[in-house]
Amino acid sequence: MNAYDLLNLDKLDKKEKIEKAIQETRMELRNFPVEQACIIYSNALRKNLARNHVLNRSIDTKDYEYPYSHHFNLVPIDEEHLYLIDLTFSQFQRPVFPELLEKGYTVVDENTFPTYMRIVGNSDKPVSLKEVFETETVRRR
Repeated sequence: MNAYDLLNLDKLDKKEKIEKAIQETRMELRNFPVEQACIIYSNALRKNLARNHVLNRSIDTKDYEYPYSHHFNLVPIDEEHLYLIDLTFSQFQRPVFPELLEKGYTVVDENTFPTYMRIVGNSDKPVSLKEVFETETVRRR
């Protein structure tokens, strides 16, 4: 058992909780467009994940010195994999990450995460998944 499983106190399936939080968020924002609304979707999702007792982090690419600000959420699975949740990814119109486009979430690791960041951060700047999830960022002024 990994440490993240120990945090699942109600012992419900994390994937089901994520899907429930996504459904709740989409219902709350059903009349709101996804274009340029990532911060709104990410914050609403963060609250719904927390209400469903799912440890998560809301991430802004600008905090990692990317030229474009985009918000999304990460949920730990184990030491190497995380669920990446982005309910506004469709605005980038890229045929990669089909599960993310269809379901709103996908599993990422150190090999797949840089591709996602290149798309949403609009830069080839390298960044580690572990760094993004585990490091507290210094907020811009």
